[in-house]
Amino acid sequence: MVCTMFEVAMNEPNHTLPKGAVLSYAIRTLLIGVAACFAGGCTPSQNPGGGGDSSAFLDLGSNGVFDVGEEGILTRQFAIDISNEIPTETPESATLSLAAADINVADGSSGTDVGTSGVVVVTLRLISDLNTNACEAGSAESPIVADHVDNVITEILPASVDASTTGLQALLAGRFNLCVSVSTTQPQLVTIDRIGVEFAQPQPIVANSCAEILAMPQVQDALAQLDDASLSFSIPQGGQPSSIVGSYSLMEETTFDPDGSDTGRMQSGTIDFSNQQAQTINRTGFGSTVSEFIVGDATSVGLCTINRTNGSLCDQTIARLESLVTDPESGNLSGQFLSVAVRRHGGLSPSCGATGDFVFGDVSFTSQSAMLARRIARIAVPDTITPDLLQLAPSGDIGVFSDVGSGVVTQFDTIDPFELTTVPTPESLSPLGTSALGYSRTGAVLSVITDRPDAGVSFNAVTLNVIRQTETTTADYIGEVVDFDLDETRVYVPATSPDFSDRITILRTDDSVFADEVRRMQTPDDDVPVYARLSPDGSLLATLLEDQAPIGQAGKLIFANVDRTTPNFIIPPINLVNDAGGTALAQQLVFTQDGSRVFLAGLGAVVSIETTDPFTISRIDVSDGAGDNPIALALSGDGKVLAVAVDDDLGDVNFAIVDVATEQVVHTAKLEGIDKRGAVDIAHFDVGRVAIVANAVSRVVAIQTESPFTTSQPLSVADVTDQVAVGRLAASGSIIAVSNVDEPAIYLFEFPQAP
Repeated sequence: MVCTMFEVAMNEPNHTLPKGAVLSYAIRTLLIGVAACFAGGCTPSQNPGGGGDSSAFLDLGSNGVFDVGEEGILTRQFAIDISNEIPTETPESATLSLAAADINVADGSSGTDVGTSGVVVVTLRLISDLNTNACEAGSAESPIVADHVDNVITEILPASVDASTTGLQALLAGRFNLCVSVSTTQPQLVTIDRIGVEFAQPQPIVANSCAEILAMPQVQDALAQLDDASLSFSIPQGGQPSSIVGSYSLMEETTFDPDGSDTGRMQSGTIDFSNQQAQTINRTGFGSTVSEFIVGDATSVGLCTINRTNGSLCDQTIARLESLVTDPESGNLSGQFLSVAVRRHGGLSPSCGATGDFVFGDVSFTSQSAMLARRIARIAVPDTITPDLLQLAPSGDIGVFSDVGSGVVTQFDTIDPFELTTVPTPESLSPLGTSALGYSRTGAVLSVITDRPDAGVSFNAVTLNVIRQTETTTADYIGEVVDFDLDETRVYVPATSPDFSDRITILRTDDSVFADEVRRMQTPDDDVPVYARLSPDGSLLATLLEDQAPIGQAGKLIFANVDRTTPNFIIPPINLVNDAGGTALAQQLVFTQDGSRVFLAGLGAVVSIETTDPFTISRIDVSDGAGDNPIALALSGDGKVLAVAVDDDLGDVNFAIVDVATEQVVHTAKLEGIDKRGAVDIAHFDVGRVAIVANAVSRVVAIQTESPFTTSQPLSVADVTDQVAVGRLAASGSIIAVSNVDEPAIYLFEFPQAP
């Protein structure tokens, strides 16, 4: 039994663990104190010493007076308690001694100097069972002989005696029975005040390599037992192990231990590997931190560590060895582990097993790509629906998606059990499509803009009851999202039907008695509005206009003051082709948090435009050569960086990060798994500096948007191999939702919290 779970001691201080009870938790603590060997040398720090003194005394008190007569040996039993004097670091041995100052010899009748020379023989017996008479059942320790002249002790031989196995067990128990037998060469009055005990503190277990750990006798014994059971375990050879830096979800199962008590035990959790050196690697997880030795080659890895389970009721030093095979495509590790108790500490209770106990089994590390994003759910969508538009409420607790071929809108929970609820669009509409979706800033109201017939419907986002239905607008809108003003009573909807003058319509969303349409704002030159977003403070509406650009793209940008009394366009449209040097994609317009600028994804660059006079325009080159075209933008939750998905002809850049304050590109990357010309959308968690980039065929990659810009392995958003078309991404709070239009399904990813 290998006891490694220090949490048990803290949570259940009075609980005695049965033998074998916590064997499979060897990896769970992997605590502290591994010798760290780096290029500059080794700093052994394993198994720090205990907190107690290495000496104690067995005080005999007033009963330590032995009046030995003409014949025989005088024997007396004492109950001894030195439990508070046992060193924390379990001694390997102990010696018993009698000091001249602690023994006095006098005449047996007068108690005065006898005036002659003589010998006093002291024999000790110790037994840990307090219900057993040590004088009757105890094994005798080696005698201690004291020579005296008159009442002066001249010599004690031997100076100390080694405690027997039984004696050491009694001493380490702390409370035991002691039998003292005294014999003399003539009648004497012998007074013994105390017997000294000196504990031999064990030396720290130091290992400087996997080979040294493997060579430990207890480990070798475990390997021999595995071999007898037709099981094999070995550490791979090599000095250039593959890099395993990153985060992993761990699954461990004990498949063999000698007494069978732990076979079948499983555990799971999260492990991080970092700071990989030539010989060592740092490992954290389960609330613990250690350094490990690492060996191997490009396809195999061996990990070895020595660690002490400080604080556990079953305090032990554990040798942990892992032999793993690496998967170069997924980054996963899999193989066997061996955990062996190489030293016991803090007592010899048989319930905690013994030195040499071990467990063996299977272990796997599934790469979680630095835990940048954790897939938490796949929400199956009815086969009759193909997910189209996708939005999340500000809290991230709920979201909605529409059907690409009808007006059906479905709300879903992002919390288990991830329920789906059809949003009850009024029957009078019978819409053939949905143009846009939007939640109010508190998430209390949901707006659905329908197509054919054109209408706007506002719902209570909790009950899904209709608050207001408006059927008078023309809203053949392709901008996906509509924004509410700050008091949640209005939405701003571009109207793009060719049958009417193009405009932006302000619709009421409350249950007031006022007109459904607050205002219609005619666009200059009847340009088609293709995308509109409201500034964070609700004062400014930025709208992209087609102006002869390809369908769905914009050639102009215009700003409107949406003051409640006199909303109006405040400047002529900005010609993006002439003034910004490119054509911006209509569906990518992002305000900065302070509303002072907007970012547009443009041909070969990100375009930044100030929202106040003089409306300065600047281009931010995120390319790494020709053919790199920003296709999607996402602002971080703290507003400090802009994440950019890049559609790249040449395949050299598909992601970039722009510092919002300086408008400088701080990082570009070719994300493995996104592929050439594969980036289709991007989203950024609100609660942490991580973005998710999607390609068109069921892969997303999470990337840290601050140094060191760690990236994940590609994560799948397809459980059916031939149904792999990614639709859209939406982010809010700690959730990012990704739609698969083929399966159909909604996949949810969560920003992982600190362990």
